[in-house]
Amino acid sequence: MDAINTEVGLWVDLLKEGQARACVTLSETEEAYTVHMLQRFILDPELTNTTLALGYLENQNESNAKKYGNLWHTADAGLLMAGLFPERARRKNVPVSYLTGMSQVCFLSLAQLCDKIKRPLEAKEYREIATGVERVACVLYCSRRKNSTVHELLQLPMGSFLH
Repeated sequence: MDAINTEVGLWVDLLKEGQARACVTLSETEEAYTVHMLQRFILDPELTNTTLALGYLENQNESNAKKYGNLWHTADAGLLMAGLFPERARRKNVPVSYLTGMSQVCFLSLAQLCDKIKRPLEAKEYREIATGVERVACVLYCSRRKNSTVHELLQLPMGSFLH
């Protein structure tokens, strides 16, 4: 097995553990996207230093290509921060619901952009990911914390992932 397949397998195993702890099942699309997002995060750990609202607003007048990249970056940053680093948000008095909400808005904006540039399959995938943002964040949280469950996550004073 080559290094890429091994790395992907490790991420998939981690997500499976998180899904079991969280009592959440991700769709194939959500799981595949999350694996690729985690691989990108390893290559660019500064991703989680993004100011979400600013990243979203600054990109409104950009070209489609630049807008796509900025939305993608901001969506991933919100999702990673909500799932992997909610305590950072707590220290900054930012609710997890803000992080997941911004991520969801960015994924929906990506879907609209993909519709506009005639990429319907990508649009469909981004819509699916947008509807699953809270589930993915919950799975990431439970993946990172070996002895945690979704019940611990719901006790965080900054809002819950699951309604």
